[in-house]
Amino acid sequence: DLHSFFSGGFLTFNLIMPFQNLIQIGRVAYATGGQEKGKIFVVVNILDYNRCLVDGPCSDVRRQVYKFLDMKCLPWTVTVYPGQRTKLVRRAWQEADITEKWNTKSMYHAKLVKKEARANLTDFDRFVVQRLRKKRNEWVKESLRRKNRVVLKAKLGVKIARKKIVNKKNSSIEAKKLKKLENIKPKKGAKKEKTDAEGAVKKTGEKKPKTGIKKKTDKKEKSADKKKPKVSGKDTKSKFEKKV
Repeated sequence: DLHSFFSGGFLTFNLIMPFQNLIQIGRVAYATGGQEKGKIFVVVNILDYNRCLVDGPCSDVRRQVYKFLDMKCLPWTVTVYPGQRTKLVRRAWQEADITEKWNTKSMYHAKLVKKEARANLTDFDRFVVQRLRKKRNEWVKESLRRKNRVVLKAKLGVKIARKKIVNKKNSSIEAKKLKKLENIKPKKGAKKEKTDAEGAVKKTGEKKPKTGIKKKTDKKEKSADKKKPKVSGKDTKSKFEKKV
C-alpha cells in the first residue's frame, strides 16, 4: 500500500500547514462584518461548513449564530466545551487574559487603531504627517549614505592593499631579472655589434639607395639635345612664306 510505502522510510516529507489559526471550538475570532463588527468573541460550537455558534460575554456580544465569512480567526484559544454556558465562557476568558492580549500584543488590533486614526484626521493633520514623513525619509537616506561610505572605504582599502602586494611582487621579479642580466658575462669569441649606420644596414638586410640615377637622367637629356636640329638664321622663314 501507499501508506506502508511512505511510512517505511523510503520517502519522508516535512509537511507544514499554511494556515495555523483554524476554526475550532474555543477559538477567539474578530468580527469583520455582520451585526457585531469590530468586536471579538469565542466559538462555542460548529453548526455546519458555513456557520458557528459564538459567545462574547466580556466584549458585549450575545450568543448567536455567525458566518465564517464575517469573522477572522485570532491566534488564541480558550478551554471551552461544545455548547458551554455563558458563565463558564466568561471564566475561561478571564483566565486566558484575552482582553489584555488583544489590546497590547495583537498586531492586527494595532493596524485597526492606526486605520481609524488616519480616517479621523483633518487637512492640517494630514499636512503635518506629510512633512514628518519627508523628514523621516531624509534621515533614513543620510544614515544609508553614511553606512555606504564606510563600506566603500573598506573596499577601497582592500583594493589598495592588493595593488601594493602585486606591485611589490612585480618589483621583486624585475629586480631578480636585472640581477641575472648583470651577472651574465659576454663570451670570449663573440663579435662586437656595429653601431654605425652601415652595420645596421647589413644586419637588417636593407639595400643602400643607388646614387647613379642622376647620371642616367643627365645622359638622356644630352641625347635629346643632340637630336634637336639646329636652326640657322637663313632657314628662319617658314615653308608657307617661301611658296608665297
